[in-house]
Amino acid sequence: VQAAASAGDFTEGERLAREFLRARPQETLLYDVLYRELVRTQRIADAEAVRLAQTQSNPQSLGAWLSLASHYRRFGPPSKVDTVLQPLVEDPKLPDALLAVGDFYQQSGDLEAALRHYQLGEQKFP
Repeated sequence: VQAAASAGDFTEGERLAREFLRARPQETLLYDVLYRELVRTQRIADAEAVRLAQTQSNPQSLGAWLSLASHYRRFGPPSKVDTVLQPLVEDPKLPDALLAVGDFYQQSGDLEAALRHYQLGEQKFP
């Protein structure tokens, strides 16, 4: 994807990436590369679709969900950030989610939300 974009033929790189992801949807690194190129070329709706596909193909991946939340934090709508993160916080199969979500909010500058998630994690997983 990057080589094709550098050579001025992102269309072919995108086609190859999407074809590869159809066959191997768990290849999370390729979603990231494709996403970055779509954002770079101002195709924000397509970039969102890549992040959504990544979460659908890798539903237990905290990184995929945090990447989708980061997309909404950057491009909006902001209300979708909490909508994306809340199921992670409530999923008992993801004990690291509260720490990861707290870190997400801390890095976003929302220290109140970060502290709330850290404290909730401490209560649920002492």
